Amino acid sequence: MAVEVKIKQKGLFKKKIEIEDMLSNNLLFGVMDENFRMVPNEKGKYTIIYDPNNLARGLEVSFEKNIIDLRLPLPTAKSDIEMFYNVIKRICNKLKIDSFERYDEVLTLDTIDQLIRDDVDASTRALDDICYDKQYETITIFGALNPIAIGSKEKDTIKGSVDNFGKFLKEKQEIDAYYAAPKLYKSDTDIIGIYVITEKVDSIVPLKPKVIMNNENQNIKFYTIIGDGTNDVVKYEDFISSVDQSNYYDDEHIIINLSKKEIENILEKYRTEI
Repeated sequence: MAVEVKIKQKGLFKKKIEIEDMLSNNLLFGVMDENFRMVPNEKGKYTIIYDPNNLARGLEVSFEKNIIDLRLPLPTAKSDIEMFYNVIKRICNKLKIDSFERYDEVLTLDTIDQLIRDDVDASTRALDDICYDKQYETITIFGALNPIAIGSKEKDTIKGSVDNFGKFLKEKQEIDAYYAAPKLYKSDTDIIGIYVITEKVDSIVPLKPKVIMNNENQNIKFYTIIGDGTNDVVKYEDFISSVDQSNYYDDEHIIINLSKKEIENILEKYRTEI
């Protein structure tokens, strides 16, 4: 679910708008890698703008000829909704226009206060579905910096509230840890997913490895490389069974920090070859 706004330039002489023109002093930009992790200060076909002081889900910007396309994923925090429309105002002021298209409807800047209320209401309804509809056991939300898995514990925290959701997203993404994700390789017979874990680094790792939005998940064999600059490999299930799982991150992830000795012990017991 997302709000889509298009801003079209009028007249013969078009101004070139860059991502930097859309930013206030507190906003940053970047792109998502193949595992939906933020790569800051990069631009792409789809560039993400986000507020590092109110980390939620960010907004997406793309360009097509003389059209600027902005998308706001819902549900999200109220701070992101306000940021989205502030960016729209900034672009319109830069282009000296006072209208934009939202869901193909032409609207003016003076409707923005009502649109913010509408999107907060839409986010609340979506959060009610996520938190209270039993068909959603675990759902993955794409945050501005990394994905977050929402299960029963998270639902009890969010309680269908946009304010609680914003606080939750901010707290999770402010954790200073490496969000581990697999790199895929193809052999003659298999697809292999490799997680790299470094000693003495707080790392967010999955209890069960997977590749988000990959249709070949069931055919992937997962392994872990642990240790700086080594090719020492263990099967993922052996690796995860050997680490302390008490530091909870979300419904599908924990945070670990392995010492050199702990890595040596895992390798001694489970070292294997791919």
